[in-house]
Amino acid sequence: DNEVFLFDGTNTTQLTDNSYYDHTPAISGSNVVWRGYDGNDQEIFFYDGTNTTNLSNNSYDDYGPAISGSNVVWHGFDGSDYEIFLSDGTNTTQLTNNSYDDYSRAISGSNVVWSGYDGNDYEIFLYDGTNTTQLTDNDYTDRSPAISGSNIVWSGRDDDDQEIFLYDGSTITQLTDNSYSDFQPDVSGSTVVWAG
Repeated sequence: DNEVFLFDGTNTTQLTDNSYYDHTPAISGSNVVWRGYDGNDQEIFFYDGTNTTNLSNNSYDDYGPAISGSNVVWHGFDGSDYEIFLSDGTNTTQLTNNSYDDYSRAISGSNVVWSGYDGNDYEIFLYDGTNTTQLTDNDYTDRSPAISGSNIVWSGRDDDDQEIFLYDGSTITQLTDNSYSDFQPDVSGSTVVWAG
């Protein structure tokens, strides 16, 4: 089956050794997260350079871990729908609690972004370590958020097709304006890439 391996620049270490498939590893420094089966459901596992911990450890499926330092975010089923969860490596906080699916999450430091349904369509939400803010409020679906520091990008529709948007901590700017679809953005500092 699939296992998770870590190469530290010199040596390769096999982090998992079980009879289940382990998926979607992500890394920040020496910290590694992945999704794996615990015999009952899909869980989020965290390796801190020494020990491996099951961060979600519940009876529901958890998916899509992302990591920044020791902060880990994922979307997990709460018995009703998918919600966003944040762990600092020790304590886990449920960031959303509604009757709609929240997913497509990203993290930078203590800042977390995700795409969540607001009853009309999917919008972009930001958790800054203290408060949650809805960044978009329109009649189109906004998806695939990525974050670097306070810079957030996502793919959202204008009146014609999918375009790329940037939030710099105070202002939203539409980066593309064409007759073709632009999607899958990523950001590092103030540099943004996307497929179009």
